[in-house]
Amino acid sequence: MSFFNNGPDKEIVRGPTNGEEWRRTEMSETSGGLFVPVDLNQVSDDFVLLPEGIYKMQVEKMEPKQSNAGNPMVNVTMNVLEPVEHLGRKGFTNLVLIQAAMWKVKQFVKACGIPFDTGGFNLGDAIGREVTVKVTQESYTDKEGNNKIRNVFDEFLGG
Repeated sequence: MSFFNNGPDKEIVRGPTNGEEWRRTEMSETSGGLFVPVDLNQVSDDFVLLPEGIYKMQVEKMEPKQSNAGNPMVNVTMNVLEPVEHLGRKGFTNLVLIQAAMWKVKQFVKACGIPFDTGGFNLGDAIGREVTVKVTQESYTDKEGNNKIRNVFDEFLGG
């Protein structure tokens, strides 16, 4: 089984950490499972954030969830299309479906070009649509009291 499923004609692939070139390799089964020929000492311990900027993205997935406060929300997964150096990276945001956050939902719906009227709208229509997003970063404290930084989809600018 090929570790990098890029087809037989591609001998060099881009590595997952910073785009370095890796030679195509194979995974082999060992007595303990699958051997992955990657030096994890060369991999970051943390998720690598998207740099702040304007991104063209495509909506991949919309998953209904419940926020920590118990409110209904939709977890949105998007794939970066541009800038090309971040092509294929993922971005995530939550749309909380409460009156105080409905301005953000409206911004998303309009940016995706989803039709809406007084009867409502279908958020699922966003899947596959392209949207331009202003991505920023913010500091926060996690549940264990550690200071962290995360991406924020600050504004949905259009398709």
